[in-house]
Parts: sequence; C-alpha cells; structure tokens
Amino acid sequence: MLFGRPALLRCSFATALLRLVRRVSSDHCSLVLAMGLLMWSTACSTKPDSIPAAALSIRNGFWELQQDSQKRMWYPDGQLYQKMELLDGQRHGLWQVFNHGGQLTAQGNTRSGLRDGEWRFYYGDGRLFLILNYASQPRKDEYLFISGFTIGNENGIYRRYYPDQSLEEQGSYQGGILSGPLRHYYPNGQLAWRGEFSQDLKSGLWEFYYPDGRLRRRAPYKAGKLDGELINYDRQGRVLNRTLYRKGTKSDSV
Repeated sequence: MLFGRPALLRCSFATALLRLVRRVSSDHCSLVLAMGLLMWSTACSTKPDSIPAAALSIRNGFWELQQDSQKRMWYPDGQLYQKMELLDGQRHGLWQVFNHGGQLTAQGNTRSGLRDGEWRFYYGDGRLFLILNYASQPRKDEYLFISGFTIGNENGIYRRYYPDQSLEEQGSYQGGILSGPLRHYYPNGQLAWRGEFSQDLKSGLWEFYYPDGRLRRRAPYKAGKLDGELINYDRQGRVLNRTLYRKGTKSDSV
C-alpha cells in the first residue's frame, strides 16, 4: 500500500540504443538489441563508491547487503533506499525507507516479517502524510508482486494529513478492511463528509457538506450501494431534489 515503487533506472545509453535500432535493417535488430541491452546493463550496474564492496546487485540496478541482524538497500546511484533489522532472516524491528534525496518517507516496526504497531509515512519534504496502525491478527493476506510485500494486517485507526499538517481524513481498519466511522475534512478544517464502513463497503447514512459546513447531501447506503432516499440541499439548506434508490439502482424521484 504505502511505500510507492522505486523509480526505474534510466540511462542515456538506452535512448541511444533505440535510435541505433531504427537505423539498421530488421534482420539485425534482434542482435543489436541483445548486445546493446547487455552493454547497457553492464554500464548502469557499476557499483558507486558509497556502497560497500560486499553489496550485491539486485533488480533494476538496486543494491543489497545483508549482514547479521540488518539489511540495507541502495538506489542505483548509491543513495540509501531502505534499512531494516532482522531476526532469523525475517524483518523484525525497525524498518526505514528513504527517498532519492535522503529524506525519510516511511518508518515503523516489524514483527516476524509483518508490520507491527504504528507506522508513519511522510511527504517528500519530511512533513507527516499518514499514520497507520498494524497488528499481526486479524489479517487479509494480499501479495504485492512488484514490491514482494504481503499486506492486509492494517488494524486500528489511521490518520492522513494535508501538507500544512491539518487533518485530511480519519478512519479505521480491521484485518486490512475498512471498518467503522470515516471522516474526511476540507483543507479549511470543515467536515467534508462522514459515514460508516462495514467489510470495506459504505453502510448506513452518509452526509456530505459544503466547505462552509452546511449540509449538501444525505445518502443512505447498504452493502456499498445506495439504498433509500438520497436528498441534495442548496447552500441555504433548501431541498434541491430527492431520489429513491434500491440496491444501487435509481427507483424514482420523490
């Protein structure tokens, strides 16, 4: 969910290679491309001086070194990407993730390979973006192919913040599933909408507000679908229209 994918390695040699392929006959394209990619891989995987000699090259030009109870990873240019504590080969303890500029972007603890307790995520300039809580159980396993992480053990309250550090949203998870009340706020601090989730689906009465705090809409949900009378209001509080829904389908205007 939340680290973002590392930027793919870029190399000016790749651009030059593509230009070369366009100039040769189709019979030779495959050979030129294969040779060029080999040269590109070699040129772009040169280990920067800032990376320990024992570090190994991994996917997309990144580097990795595991020593005793710690593992570190670096960007292709040598900037530190991640560092984590290990126990018996599994993530266990503090885990930190950094952006290309060296700024901390995520930090929290792990236990037996899973995120555990409070995690904090940051904007690129270091300001707080998200606080999310984890627990080993309950959990809904979901494997992220690109990162290799198993997620789904989000448990408890989360809070997301605007760049000015005012609260943007607060909700809660149970076993990786949205559950319970959710509140979303405008940048001015006024409530934008509120409602409930049950098993990852909207449930019950949801209310939406104008930026000045006046009610804009009331919408009833059941199992994630509109079910009942939806009412829209103007800024003076007068009813604009009423629409009846049944299991997500418009039934009639009232």
